[in-house]
Amino acid sequence: MTSNVSTKSICTDDQILINKKVQRSDCQHCSIRHRMLFAPLEMEKLASWFWPINHTVCATKTRIYHQGQPSQSVFSLRRGFVKLTQLNENGDEKIVRLLGPGACIGLEALTKSAYSQTAEALTEIDFCTIPIKIIIELEKQQPVIHQSLIKQWQQQLDEADQWLGQFFTGTIKQRLCRFLLAQQKLQAMPDEQVLLISNQDIASVLATSDETVSRCLSTLRGSAAIQPLGKRIYKMNAAHIKQLAFG
Repeated sequence: MTSNVSTKSICTDDQILINKKVQRSDCQHCSIRHRMLFAPLEMEKLASWFWPINHTVCATKTRIYHQGQPSQSVFSLRRGFVKLTQLNENGDEKIVRLLGPGACIGLEALTKSAYSQTAEALTEIDFCTIPIKIIIELEKQQPVIHQSLIKQWQQQLDEADQWLGQFFTGTIKQRLCRFLLAQQKLQAMPDEQVLLISNQDIASVLATSDETVSRCLSTLRGSAAIQPLGKRIYKMNAAHIKQLAFG
């Protein structure tokens, strides 16, 4: 099975245009390189090195890779949000992680022959595709990349522990409030704003039903814990939400 990511690639920090193609990624001048996988590399030492790294923008609901697909690359997310889903033995799909800018997706490609989850765009996304052979070569030239990979692994392990601890214990209202706080932190929107994913996706995260999520959100709106600002955009009363989440 192959992914349906567009083969059109770009690399620009000033303007993002879907389906505009340039020759190659320009990692040295990436405006958010400090948050990316290649942050610790001495790019000037690799200035003349060939970089077969695609920089791609694709639309919401695009699948970057599928569970079970042969793994050949990792993906460094520059902009937007991605959900990782996993099919269980019964064929039920479960969201196991939500990732944002700076995250490295598909790290299992370094140790496994196939991807363990499916990665799908929740918003328009902008990411770099890094072939495993490039990472192997970089480790020979600049071993510091290994520490960057270990840091990514550890960060995602910590997030997995948090995911289990916060979203699978307590009442549905508590779990929803914890989810709201986690999303606000991930998205880093101003003025305590948060862009909510669909009720169906929230229900998948919290192991509940769409109807239950809808009722809980309605209750939170009624108590002024959240205030709708636009389509799926809410302003949170963070102090109130924290009290509900952990009180």
